[in-house]
Amino acid sequence: MKGHPFPYSHSRILLIFNDKWARKYFNSPEATTPLYKAIKKGSKWESQVDLLLEYGATLDESCLEAARLSGDKAMMEKVERLMNGAI
Repeated sequence: MKGHPFPYSHSRILLIFNDKWARKYFNSPEATTPLYKAIKKGSKWESQVDLLLEYGATLDESCLEAARLSGDKAMMEKVERLMNGAI
């Protein structure tokens, strides 16, 4: 499931936290996956990317965006290669 920091912010702790409210944020366009975050950090996080993929994380179009945002040519090539192999 994607994650979003808003439901866990200190100012929100006192609000009633339920599944419906949480899913609003976890399914929002701003929500990201751990794989997205690792890819966005570039090649220095390549081992984490590999580990997440090994344990079942799936590549999607947001991963290509994360690779572009990383500015890391090697990570961009890796994600593109993995996406082409996954299709």
